Amino acid sequence: MRVGCSSGRGAETRQYQRVAIQTLHCGRRLAGGYVGKVEPRASWPDDRDSIHGLQRVHEFSLSSALRQASAEEVFGCFADAAAAAYRSAFPNAELITFTAAGIGFLFDHSTSQERESRTVAAWTQARSAPAPRDRSRQARYPLPAALAAAGYERGHLIAHASGGGLDANVFAQARHVNQGWSPDGRRYRKLERLAVSNPGCLVFHRLLYGDGTDVPDLNELTVSIDGHPHHGVFDNRPSAWTSATSPLHRGRRFHQQVQAAFLLGLAGASAHPEHQVSLTRVSRGRVDLHVVPDLAERYAIVVEIKSTDWDALAEHRVRPNLRAHIRQLQGYLDRYIQDLDSAEADDLTGASGGAWNSVSGILLYPQRPTDTARLQLINDLTSREAIMLAWYDGTDWATTPTEAERPAQ
Repeated sequence: MRVGCSSGRGAETRQYQRVAIQTLHCGRRLAGGYVGKVEPRASWPDDRDSIHGLQRVHEFSLSSALRQASAEEVFGCFADAAAAAYRSAFPNAELITFTAAGIGFLFDHSTSQERESRTVAAWTQARSAPAPRDRSRQARYPLPAALAAAGYERGHLIAHASGGGLDANVFAQARHVNQGWSPDGRRYRKLERLAVSNPGCLVFHRLLYGDGTDVPDLNELTVSIDGHPHHGVFDNRPSAWTSATSPLHRGRRFHQQVQAAFLLGLAGASAHPEHQVSLTRVSRGRVDLHVVPDLAERYAIVVEIKSTDWDALAEHRVRPNLRAHIRQLQGYLDRYIQDLDSAEADDLTGASGGAWNSVSGILLYPQRPTDTARLQLINDLTSREAIMLAWYDGTDWATTPTEAERPAQ
């Protein structure tokens, strides 16, 4: 059922409208304040930013109206203000309001081929979760694989801990915000905790869109406690934040891709990914790929996989990085050399895992640098140490990430 502002109460109605509009405010400081430090954001394309601007509302000075108005009146005006702001950007919106499990929703029930049906806003009074989280049902909630791979996950407009459920309450949210990893995410989780710790407070959550998909560009969360709003606006792009460990994750993915691709096309040899090597009596290392060709003599090939993009490195970092890679590989090779002609013949004995007649080391990188001088430097330093080079994109067993990941799963 539609709950809105009464049309016959004059000044009082306008007062409620000002309160609702303030909860939608984006871009200035409210009396209750932003939560935490606001980090600078990456800019949006002009056309996208203009659509966001149409969905924002003008700020009015905060009065005591939020304390005086009932929750139902404030929520009604909030719904009206949210609908008006959304229609400014999407004039042919087919908006409906409904209540489910104590939560009010504003929903665009679009029948247009240019715009998907999507939730625009939600509001409620915070309360304890009515039941344990239904994780199995939440996991079945549709989330396209492309969105998950891009860094989105199932987020809630009203947090489960504040009484939120699924269905219209779920949207595709940037993982770094939902999990509280980024500065934006920490502010967002702080607001959610604020609502949980203040049962009965008013919670407003609005989604701002930049196109016809059901993935919002921004989301605004406001928690009002005793008339004092605490507000945050959050960039819903996964790319808006890069973890300090992202290079490590990328490197690890490349390792797994190479290992899986090699095993997928392996012939005439046995291979052991993450092969353990005793570096000292008390420490062990792991060789990325330990390969034993099917030859009469016992020949071990030690492959160290690196995800280094040589074109992206500053000139002064090329030589130190390469020397570090060489030292690491040589540390493994030293243990293999100690096992040359060992009396042990078991493939899994000795410091390196066997008794060898010969051993070779290979450094494997994604692709050659485009700078010929840089490539020559890499070739010179590695050949000086009798270490071979391999370039993944030049191997005949390289696969795409999708193909390589299949056998590893």
